[in-house]
Amino acid sequence: MIYLRRTVLLIAIATSISAAGSVPKVSATIASSALTANGETVQKASQDLQTAQSNSKLALNEQQDSCARQAGYPLGRWETTGIANATSAEYSTFITFTTRKSGTWLPASEQGSFTASRTPAPNREVTLTLRPDGNTSYVSTNKLLTSSDGCYMQGTFNDTEKHRGEVQYKWVPQ
Repeated sequence: MIYLRRTVLLIAIATSISAAGSVPKVSATIASSALTANGETVQKASQDLQTAQSNSKLALNEQQDSCARQAGYPLGRWETTGIANATSAEYSTFITFTTRKSGTWLPASEQGSFTASRTPAPNREVTLTLRPDGNTSYVSTNKLLTSSDGCYMQGTFNDTEKHRGEVQYKWVPQ
């Protein structure tokens, strides 16, 4: 006579990483029913556990490889990778963060500078206020959302000359 019994195996793995104001979470839960016969357990539960652990490590590596976790972030060049739905004008092709909350840009005719409402970080809203040096009447405002990895900022812009549209910047590591 073979004795059969039903065993339920529940395995949970949870990892959380705190990064610059956000708390991304990696979690995997496996609920598996294993049928045992004479003490022999189905191998599937063990395989599921190994798969969940592997997936958890992959997600952890992706978080560590994000732009926001790299040395010097957000300092340096942010290239303008897209302008859409914009009024006709000549637009700057990049900005440069020289501190965590300010930097320089090249308006059409001269050098300029900008300030940020806060330091860019994953999933964080940031407002850039750009002004040409020596001209206090012109102001451009960029209302941006930083991507979940911190590599991009995208949103809308408008200025005192009624130029407006959508913009995306990409961080270029040094």
